[in-house]
Amino acid sequence: GLFDVESELLGHKAATVHRRIPNKLLNFSMALFNWPKIDALSRAMAGVLQKPDIFLSLNPYFGSATAGIKTIQVIHDCAELIYPEFFSLKMRMSSKFFRLKEKLRHARFIVAPSKTTASDIEAFFPDTAGRICVISPGIDMKIGTGFENCTAKDSTSQNISQSDVRIKYGLPEKFILFLGTIEPRKNIPCLIEAFGALKNSNMHLVIAGRLGWKTKETLMAIAKSPARSRIKLIGYVDEAHKSTLYSMCSLFVYPSFYEGFGLPVLEALACGTPTMAGATSSINEYFGGAALLFDPYKPFELAALINNYLHSAEKIHPRALRIATAHKFNWWKSAQALLILINETGAGHTV
Repeated sequence: GLFDVESELLGHKAATVHRRIPNKLLNFSMALFNWPKIDALSRAMAGVLQKPDIFLSLNPYFGSATAGIKTIQVIHDCAELIYPEFFSLKMRMSSKFFRLKEKLRHARFIVAPSKTTASDIEAFFPDTAGRICVISPGIDMKIGTGFENCTAKDSTSQNISQSDVRIKYGLPEKFILFLGTIEPRKNIPCLIEAFGALKNSNMHLVIAGRLGWKTKETLMAIAKSPARSRIKLIGYVDEAHKSTLYSMCSLFVYPSFYEGFGLPVLEALACGTPTMAGATSSINEYFGGAALLFDPYKPFELAALINNYLHSAEKIHPRALRIATAHKFNWWKSAQALLILINETGAGHTV
Protein backbone atom coordinates (compact mmCIF):
# COMPACT_ATOMS: atom_id res chain seq x y z
CA GLY A 1 0.00 0.00 0.00
CA LEU A 2 0.91 3.66 0.01
CA PHE A 3 2.13 3.54 3.61
CA ASP A 4 4.72 0.90 2.65
CA VAL A 5 5.87 3.05 -0.26
CA GLU A 6 6.17 6.12 1.94
CA SER A 7 8.25 4.38 4.57
CA GLU A 8 10.44 2.65 1.98
CA LEU A 9 11.03 5.65 -0.28
CA LEU A 10 11.03 8.46 2.24
CA GLY A 11 12.02 6.81 5.48
CA HIS A 12 9.05 8.46 7.20
CA LYS A 13 6.52 6.85 9.49
CA ALA A 14 2.90 6.88 8.44
CA ALA A 15 0.32 7.31 11.20
CA THR A 16 -3.21 5.99 10.89
CA VAL A 17 -6.05 7.27 13.03
CA HIS A 18 -9.19 5.23 13.69
CA ARG A 19 -12.23 6.73 15.37
CA ARG A 20 -15.90 5.76 15.21
CA ILE A 21 -18.09 8.69 14.14
CA PRO A 22 -21.81 8.38 13.25
CA ASN A 23 -21.74 8.27 9.46
CA LYS A 24 -25.09 9.98 8.84
CA LEU A 25 -24.29 12.77 11.30
CA LEU A 26 -20.89 13.38 9.70
CA ASN A 27 -22.31 13.40 6.16
CA PHE A 28 -25.14 15.73 7.20
CA SER A 29 -22.72 18.21 8.76
CA MET A 30 -20.36 18.11 5.78
CA ALA A 31 -23.17 18.54 3.27
CA LEU A 32 -24.92 21.46 4.95
CA PHE A 33 -22.10 23.26 6.73
CA ASN A 34 -18.95 22.02 4.94
CA TRP A 35 -17.69 21.09 8.40
CA PRO A 36 -15.70 19.54 9.98
CA LYS A 37 -12.60 19.91 7.86
CA ILE A 38 -11.09 16.47 7.48
CA ASP A 39 -7.52 17.58 8.12
CA ALA A 40 -8.52 19.41 11.32
CA LEU A 41 -10.58 16.43 12.49
CA SER A 42 -7.71 14.02 11.84
CA ARG A 43 -5.19 16.26 13.59
CA ALA A 44 -7.47 16.57 16.61
CA MET A 45 -7.84 12.81 16.81
CA ALA A 46 -4.10 12.22 16.45
CA GLY A 47 -3.10 15.07 18.78
CA VAL A 48 -1.13 16.85 16.04
CA LEU A 49 -1.00 20.66 16.03
CA GLN A 50 0.79 21.40 12.76
CA LYS A 51 -1.31 21.84 9.62
CA PRO A 52 -0.53 19.46 6.77
CA ASP A 53 1.18 20.81 3.67
CA ILE A 54 -0.97 18.71 1.36
CA PHE A 55 -4.41 17.12 1.66
CA LEU A 56 -4.91 14.04 -0.53
CA SER A 57 -8.67 13.55 -0.90
CA LEU A 58 -9.61 10.09 -2.14
CA ASN A 59 -13.32 10.88 -2.26
CA PRO A 60 -14.75 14.24 -3.39
CA TYR A 61 -17.96 13.56 -1.49
CA PHE A 62 -16.22 13.13 1.83
CA GLY A 63 -14.92 16.27 3.43
CA SER A 64 -12.69 19.14 2.46
CA ALA A 65 -9.52 20.74 3.78
CA THR A 66 -8.86 23.88 5.76
CA ALA A 67 -8.33 26.95 3.56
CA GLY A 68 -4.75 27.40 2.43
CA ILE A 69 -3.83 23.70 2.36
CA LYS A 70 -2.85 22.41 -1.07
CA THR A 71 -5.22 19.69 -2.23
CA ILE A 72 -4.94 16.73 -4.57
CA GLN A 73 -8.42 15.49 -5.46
CA VAL A 74 -9.02 11.95 -6.74
CA ILE A 75 -12.04 11.45 -9.03
CA HIS A 76 -12.82 7.79 -9.73
CA ASP A 77 -15.43 8.34 -12.45
CA CYS A 78 -18.11 10.74 -13.71
CA ALA A 79 -20.93 8.20 -13.77
CA GLU A 80 -23.34 10.33 -11.76
CA LEU A 81 -22.84 13.28 -14.12
CA ILE A 82 -23.12 11.28 -17.35
CA TYR A 83 -25.85 8.84 -16.29
CA PRO A 84 -27.87 10.46 -13.49
CA GLU A 85 -30.78 8.12 -14.29
CA PHE A 86 -28.71 5.21 -12.95
CA PHE A 87 -28.76 6.67 -9.43
CA SER A 88 -31.52 7.01 -6.87
CA LEU A 89 -33.13 10.39 -6.23
CA LYS A 90 -31.65 10.40 -2.73
CA MET A 91 -28.15 9.83 -4.12
CA ARG A 92 -28.55 12.54 -6.75
CA MET A 93 -29.90 15.05 -4.24
CA SER A 94 -27.28 14.38 -1.59
CA SER A 95 -24.38 14.68 -4.03
CA LYS A 96 -25.45 18.22 -4.96
CA PHE A 97 -24.59 19.39 -1.44
CA PHE A 98 -20.97 18.25 -1.55
CA ARG A 99 -19.65 21.14 -3.66
CA LEU A 100 -17.79 19.08 -6.27
CA LYS A 101 -17.30 22.04 -8.61
CA GLU A 102 -15.86 24.13 -5.80
CA LYS A 103 -13.50 21.36 -4.68
CA LEU A 104 -12.19 20.84 -8.20
CA ARG A 105 -11.71 24.57 -8.66
CA HIS A 106 -9.52 24.79 -5.55
CA ALA A 107 -7.57 21.55 -6.11
CA ARG A 108 -3.94 21.94 -7.14
CA PHE A 109 -4.14 18.65 -9.04
CA ILE A 110 -6.90 16.18 -9.92
CA VAL A 111 -6.14 12.46 -10.29
CA ALA A 112 -8.19 10.34 -12.70
CA PRO A 113 -7.82 6.57 -13.22
CA SER A 114 -8.01 6.75 -17.02
CA LYS A 115 -7.80 9.14 -19.96
CA THR A 116 -11.51 8.56 -20.47
CA THR A 117 -12.33 9.82 -16.99
CA ALA A 118 -9.89 12.71 -17.38
CA SER A 119 -11.70 13.79 -20.57
CA ASP A 120 -15.06 13.47 -18.82
CA ILE A 121 -13.88 15.65 -15.92
CA GLU A 122 -12.60 18.34 -18.28
CA ALA A 123 -15.83 18.23 -20.31
CA PHE A 124 -17.95 18.92 -17.23
CA PHE A 125 -15.45 21.24 -15.54
CA PRO A 126 -13.41 23.07 -18.23
CA ASP A 127 -11.38 25.02 -15.68
CA THR A 128 -9.66 21.76 -14.64
CA ALA A 129 -7.71 21.69 -17.93
CA GLY A 130 -3.99 21.36 -17.30
CA ARG A 131 -4.48 20.12 -13.73
CA ILE A 132 -5.60 16.54 -14.39
CA CYS A 133 -3.13 13.68 -14.03
CA VAL A 134 -3.96 10.09 -15.05
CA ILE A 135 -2.78 7.44 -12.59
CA SER A 136 -4.20 3.99 -13.22
CA PRO A 137 -4.99 1.69 -10.29
CA GLY A 138 -3.11 -1.53 -9.71
CA ILE A 139 -4.04 -5.13 -9.07
CA ASP A 140 -4.14 -6.43 -5.52
CA MET A 141 -1.23 -8.84 -5.14
CA LYS A 142 -3.59 -11.31 -3.44
CA ILE A 143 -5.49 -11.60 -6.72
CA GLY A 144 -4.06 -13.13 -9.86
CA THR A 145 -1.73 -15.79 -11.06
CA GLY A 146 1.94 -14.90 -10.88
CA PHE A 147 1.20 -13.32 -7.50
CA GLU A 148 1.36 -16.77 -5.86
CA ASN A 149 -2.34 -16.97 -5.06
CA CYS A 150 -4.44 -17.65 -8.13
CA THR A 151 -3.31 -20.72 -10.03
CA ALA A 152 -4.44 -22.99 -12.80
CA LYS A 153 -7.98 -24.36 -12.75
CA ASP A 154 -6.88 -27.86 -11.75
CA SER A 155 -4.82 -26.65 -8.79
CA THR A 156 -5.68 -27.59 -5.21
CA SER A 157 -2.96 -25.41 -3.67
CA GLN A 158 -4.83 -22.11 -3.57
CA ASN A 159 -5.17 -20.33 -0.23
CA ILE A 160 -8.93 -20.93 -0.39
CA SER A 161 -9.70 -24.24 -2.07
CA GLN A 162 -12.19 -24.44 -4.90
CA SER A 163 -14.17 -27.06 -3.01
CA ASP A 164 -14.52 -24.73 -0.01
CA VAL A 165 -15.66 -21.84 -2.18
CA ARG A 166 -18.05 -24.07 -4.13
CA ILE A 167 -19.67 -25.26 -0.90
CA LYS A 168 -19.80 -21.79 0.70
CA TYR A 169 -21.58 -20.16 -2.25
CA GLY A 170 -23.40 -23.22 -3.59
CA LEU A 171 -21.70 -22.95 -6.97
CA PRO A 172 -22.57 -25.16 -9.96
CA GLU A 173 -19.96 -27.11 -11.90
CA LYS A 174 -19.92 -24.84 -14.98
CA PHE A 175 -20.82 -21.18 -14.82
CA ILE A 176 -20.44 -17.74 -16.33
CA LEU A 177 -19.61 -15.11 -13.71
CA PHE A 178 -20.53 -11.49 -13.13
CA LEU A 179 -19.01 -9.79 -10.09
CA GLY A 180 -19.85 -6.24 -9.01
CA THR A 181 -22.44 -4.16 -7.19
CA ILE A 182 -25.93 -4.87 -8.49
CA GLU A 183 -27.05 -1.47 -9.79
CA PRO A 184 -28.28 -0.07 -13.14
CA ARG A 185 -24.90 1.06 -14.51
CA LYS A 186 -23.62 -2.52 -14.48
CA ASN A 187 -26.26 -3.48 -17.09
CA ILE A 188 -26.87 -6.93 -15.63
CA PRO A 189 -30.27 -7.39 -17.38
CA CYS A 190 -28.40 -7.43 -20.70
CA LEU A 191 -26.31 -10.36 -19.50
CA ILE A 192 -29.38 -12.15 -18.12
CA GLU A 193 -31.19 -11.78 -21.46
CA ALA A 194 -28.13 -12.98 -23.38
CA PHE A 195 -27.74 -15.95 -21.04
CA GLY A 196 -31.37 -16.91 -21.62
CA ALA A 197 -30.63 -17.18 -25.34
CA LEU A 198 -27.58 -19.45 -24.95
CA LYS A 199 -27.63 -22.87 -26.55
CA ASN A 200 -25.65 -24.51 -23.74
CA SER A 201 -28.14 -25.90 -21.21
CA ASN A 202 -25.37 -27.17 -18.92
CA MET A 203 -24.03 -23.66 -18.25
CA HIS A 204 -25.15 -21.57 -15.27
CA LEU A 205 -24.95 -17.85 -14.58
CA VAL A 206 -23.59 -16.72 -11.21
CA ILE A 207 -24.19 -13.09 -10.24
CA ALA A 208 -21.91 -12.09 -7.37
CA GLY A 209 -21.97 -8.82 -5.47
CA ARG A 210 -24.01 -6.91 -2.94
CA LEU A 211 -27.43 -5.49 -3.77
CA GLY A 212 -26.92 -1.82 -4.49
CA TRP A 213 -29.74 0.50 -5.58
CA LYS A 214 -32.53 0.42 -8.17
CA THR A 215 -32.23 -3.36 -8.37
CA LYS A 216 -35.84 -4.08 -9.42
CA GLU A 217 -35.08 -4.37 -13.14
CA THR A 218 -32.30 -6.89 -12.52
CA LEU A 219 -34.39 -9.02 -10.17
CA MET A 220 -37.34 -8.93 -12.59
CA ALA A 221 -35.07 -9.96 -15.47
CA ILE A 222 -34.00 -13.02 -13.47
CA ALA A 223 -37.60 -13.91 -12.59
CA LYS A 224 -38.70 -13.66 -16.24
CA SER A 225 -35.72 -15.45 -17.78
CA PRO A 226 -36.39 -18.83 -19.42
CA ALA A 227 -33.12 -19.93 -17.81
CA ARG A 228 -33.98 -18.62 -14.31
CA SER A 229 -33.42 -22.06 -12.76
CA ARG A 230 -29.76 -21.78 -13.82
CA ILE A 231 -29.20 -18.23 -12.54
CA LYS A 232 -27.83 -17.86 -9.03
CA LEU A 233 -27.37 -14.72 -6.92
CA ILE A 234 -24.67 -15.35 -4.32
CA GLY A 235 -24.38 -11.90 -2.74
CA TYR A 236 -21.18 -10.29 -1.47
CA VAL A 237 -17.99 -12.27 -2.04
CA ASP A 238 -15.24 -12.10 0.55
CA GLU A 239 -11.99 -10.62 -0.81
CA ALA A 240 -10.15 -13.79 0.17
CA HIS A 241 -12.42 -15.82 -2.12
CA LYS A 242 -12.23 -13.66 -5.24
CA SER A 243 -9.21 -15.27 -6.89
CA THR A 244 -10.65 -18.74 -6.49
CA LEU A 245 -14.05 -17.65 -7.78
CA TYR A 246 -12.55 -16.01 -10.89
CA SER A 247 -10.43 -19.09 -11.58
CA MET A 248 -13.42 -21.45 -11.26
CA CYS A 249 -15.70 -19.80 -13.82
CA SER A 250 -15.73 -20.68 -17.51
CA LEU A 251 -16.11 -17.03 -18.51
CA PHE A 252 -16.28 -13.64 -16.79
CA VAL A 253 -18.72 -11.18 -18.39
CA TYR A 254 -18.88 -7.51 -17.39
CA PRO A 255 -21.53 -5.64 -19.44
CA SER A 256 -21.20 -2.26 -17.71
CA PHE A 257 -22.36 0.87 -19.55
CA TYR A 258 -19.61 3.02 -18.04
CA GLU A 259 -16.49 2.59 -15.92
CA GLY A 260 -13.90 4.97 -14.56
CA PHE A 261 -11.41 2.11 -14.79
CA GLY A 262 -12.98 -1.36 -14.58
CA LEU A 263 -11.26 -3.15 -11.70
CA PRO A 264 -13.25 -6.42 -11.92
CA VAL A 265 -12.09 -6.83 -15.53
CA LEU A 266 -8.49 -6.40 -14.41
CA GLU A 267 -8.96 -8.92 -11.59
CA ALA A 268 -10.44 -11.53 -13.92
CA LEU A 269 -7.60 -11.11 -16.42
CA ALA A 270 -5.05 -11.37 -13.61
CA CYS A 271 -6.47 -14.80 -12.84
CA GLY A 272 -6.13 -15.82 -16.47
CA THR A 273 -9.91 -16.04 -16.84
CA PRO A 274 -11.49 -15.62 -20.31
CA THR A 275 -13.13 -12.20 -20.08
CA MET A 276 -15.77 -10.26 -21.99
CA ALA A 277 -16.69 -6.64 -21.28
CA GLY A 278 -18.79 -3.81 -22.65
CA ALA A 279 -16.89 -1.80 -25.27
CA THR A 280 -17.30 1.52 -23.48
CA SER A 281 -15.34 4.18 -21.60
CA SER A 282 -12.10 3.03 -19.96
CA ILE A 283 -12.70 -0.63 -20.84
CA ASN A 284 -11.89 0.26 -24.45
CA GLU A 285 -8.87 2.21 -23.31
CA TYR A 286 -7.21 -0.50 -21.24
CA PHE A 287 -8.50 -3.99 -21.97
CA GLY A 288 -9.39 -4.37 -25.65
CA GLY A 289 -6.24 -6.35 -26.40
CA ALA A 290 -6.88 -9.07 -23.82
CA ALA A 291 -10.67 -9.27 -23.43
CA LEU A 292 -13.45 -9.67 -25.98
CA LEU A 293 -15.41 -6.42 -26.08
CA PHE A 294 -19.05 -6.14 -27.11
CA ASP A 295 -21.87 -3.65 -27.54
CA PRO A 296 -23.62 -3.56 -24.13
CA TYR A 297 -26.87 -2.45 -25.75
CA LYS A 298 -27.28 -5.63 -27.83
CA PRO A 299 -28.00 -8.71 -25.68
CA PHE A 300 -28.69 -11.10 -28.55
CA GLU A 301 -25.38 -10.25 -30.19
CA LEU A 302 -23.80 -10.87 -26.79
CA ALA A 303 -25.43 -14.31 -26.65
CA ALA A 304 -23.85 -15.28 -29.98
CA LEU A 305 -20.47 -13.95 -28.87
CA ILE A 306 -20.62 -15.88 -25.59
CA ASN A 307 -21.48 -19.11 -27.44
CA ASN A 308 -18.45 -18.64 -29.65
CA TYR A 309 -16.02 -17.31 -27.04
CA LEU A 310 -16.63 -20.18 -24.64
CA HIS A 311 -14.89 -22.39 -27.21
CA SER A 312 -12.42 -19.95 -28.80
CA ALA A 313 -11.15 -17.71 -25.97
CA GLU A 314 -7.75 -19.40 -25.75
CA LYS A 315 -7.16 -18.97 -29.47
CA ILE A 316 -8.28 -15.32 -29.58
CA HIS A 317 -6.80 -14.17 -26.27
CA PRO A 318 -4.34 -16.75 -24.87
CA ARG A 319 -4.21 -17.10 -21.10
CA ALA A 320 -0.63 -15.84 -21.01
CA LEU A 321 -1.73 -12.64 -22.78
CA ARG A 322 -4.53 -12.07 -20.30
CA ILE A 323 -2.19 -12.43 -17.35
CA ALA A 324 0.56 -10.30 -18.94
CA THR A 325 -1.95 -7.51 -19.57
CA ALA A 326 -3.02 -7.53 -15.92
CA HIS A 327 0.58 -7.47 -14.71
CA LYS A 328 1.08 -4.08 -16.38
CA PHE A 329 -0.99 -2.59 -13.57
CA ASN A 330 0.43 -2.60 -10.06
CA TRP A 331 0.05 -0.42 -7.00
CA TRP A 332 3.80 0.16 -6.73
CA LYS A 333 3.79 2.05 -10.04
CA SER A 334 0.62 3.88 -9.05
CA ALA A 335 2.10 4.89 -5.69
CA GLN A 336 5.31 6.12 -7.33
CA ALA A 337 3.32 8.27 -9.76
CA LEU A 338 1.25 9.67 -6.90
CA LEU A 339 4.37 10.38 -4.85
CA ILE A 340 5.82 12.38 -7.74
CA LEU A 341 2.60 14.37 -7.93
CA ILE A 342 2.68 15.00 -4.17
CA ASN A 343 6.24 16.30 -4.45
CA GLU A 344 5.25 18.56 -7.36
CA THR A 345 2.29 19.85 -5.36
CA GLY A 346 4.52 20.68 -2.43
CA ALA A 347 6.97 22.45 -4.71
CA GLY A 348 4.19 24.41 -6.41
CA HIS A 349 4.80 22.94 -9.86
CA THR A 350 2.21 22.20 -12.53
CA VAL A 351 1.78 19.04 -14.61
